Amino acid sequence: MIRVLVVDDSVAFLAAATEVIVAADGFELAGVAQSGKEAVELARVSRPDLALIDLNMPGMDGEETAERLAAESPETATVVMTATLDPSGRSNGVFDKRRLSPAALAELWERARTPNTK
Repeated sequence: MIRVLVVDDSVAFLAAATEVIVAADGFELAGVAQSGKEAVELARVSRPDLALIDLNMPGMDGEETAERLAAESPETATVVMTATLDPSGRSNGVFDKRRLSPAALAELWERARTPNTK
C-alpha cells in the first residue's frame, strides 16, 4: 500500500482528497495536516510514501513544506498542488488539485517515484 499524506488548509479539500485516496486501489491515507509545520511533524511519525501539498498555505507555504519534507523524510515523494494555476496555463510542475482522482493519484505516484532522465 502506498501511504499518502495530504496537506492543505482547506477542510473541504482534505475531505475530498481523503475520499479519493480511500477509493484508489493500492493507496491508503497516512494522515492529513492543515499546515506545513503540522505536515513535517506528522511525516516524522507516519512516514508517508507520498505527500500531496497545497501550494498556498499561511505560514509555511507548499514549496517550503516540500523542501522540509525532502530534507527530513527523503523517502517521501512530494507533489505540490494548487487550484489557482498561472493564468498563462504554465503550471511549473504544480499539479492542479481540481483534477485529483484515483487515476490521477496513480499517475502522480508514478511520476514522483520515476527519476527525471532529461
